[in-house]
Amino acid sequence: IYINGVGDSEFVLERRFREFKALQEALVQRWPGINIPAIPGKTKIQSNKNKSDFIEERRHYLEQFLRQIAKIDFILTSEELLVFATEDKDVEKRLSQLPK
Repeated sequence: IYINGVGDSEFVLERRFREFKALQEALVQRWPGINIPAIPGKTKIQSNKNKSDFIEERRHYLEQFLRQIAKIDFILTSEELLVFATEDKDVEKRLSQLPK
């Protein structure tokens, strides 16, 4: 998944769906009283959609998720988002190791 333009900055980020899920779960655990946006459910490609349409639709919703959390100042500067945006590997593992 390639994401560009979160907050006032422009960047391209390649992440797997499970890494978005790990980020969303880490944010919910860290700030249980804050309404953290949902990410789209993990679904298989429907027979009436081609693969590129499916990927583009999912990319759109994941980008919306990042744009929504970027509007929350303390999340924009959080260690969770920093790990998600900068780690090259083991994003899920690093997110699970952060203090809750």
